[in-house]
Amino acid sequence: MNPVNESGIFNLENNLPKNRASLSLERNFGKFDASVRANYFETTFDERSQREEIEARTLIDLDFSYQASETVQLILGALNVFDTYPNEVETRASQGMPFPRRTPIGYSGGQVYFKAIYKL
Repeated sequence: MNPVNESGIFNLENNLPKNRASLSLERNFGKFDASVRANYFETTFDERSQREEIEARTLIDLDFSYQASETVQLILGALNVFDTYPNEVETRASQGMPFPRRTPIGYSGGQVYFKAIYKL
């Protein structure tokens, strides 16, 4: 008995992009740092029986940090700045979830965060 069926094998081989690339740029301005990242994800396929193609996407992330003291760093950032989503999958829309279930692009849209780091 084969523990992984043909559909499972297809999903393992095709739910993640064959190619992914990231490019980061960082700049220091004294106590301030800024960075921008571009994350590219090649096409993938939804695991449903129709195996609809999920188009390639590039997501942009930004963050800015301030070194307030030797022990405190404050960071403000944004993930997926342009609020990019994967293309909608027709076979999932009837279930109230128009996006593919498994995609590295995600379906949360853009996010903003604040982080404080204290070093002992």
